[in-house]
Amino acid sequence: MTTKAHKLKIDLVQIYGLHDPVTGELRYIGKANNSVNRLKSHLRDSKKRNTPVYCWIRKLAKDGLIPVCKVILETDDWVASERELIHVSRAMGDRLLNIADGGDEPYCSKETRQRNGAKNARFVHDNPVRHRIWEIKKTMMSAIKRGEVNEKTRKKLKQAAKKRPEIFGCFATI
Repeated sequence: MTTKAHKLKIDLVQIYGLHDPVTGELRYIGKANNSVNRLKSHLRDSKKRNTPVYCWIRKLAKDGLIPVCKVILETDDWVASERELIHVSRAMGDRLLNIADGGDEPYCSKETRQRNGAKNARFVHDNPVRHRIWEIKKTMMSAIKRGEVNEKTRKKLKQAAKKRPEIFGCFATI
């Protein structure tokens, strides 16, 4: 029997809101381990998905805009928290673009996630132009993380993200 005290590690999850960059209106509530990375994936996914939130993101992109992502809370009980926040926001009249009521809905099995991942990989890697863009963006993000990109280049990448978020949205928050 050990007498050492063990600390419980509690992983907090962020519940975030996507807000209209012009009006500030809350349009979507979601959960993420990292809301900045989740915004980037929303921008990337908006090219090929047709849910209401992605259609809204594409509409913003046509005007050179992206949603404003704000962390609403951090919690270890994200399922209940996300459901409650969506319910309260709808009750207050927010025009949320969420399809589901939050939590773990709609359920997506591991197999479905794997099929979706393979489909996305084929989308990128079966087209030489998309594959080359993917390679360049991967190289740039690695250079940014290593601190090898100067402020002038960062500014240009942010401008590119505003003009073409469907392609360069990953650079919007660097």
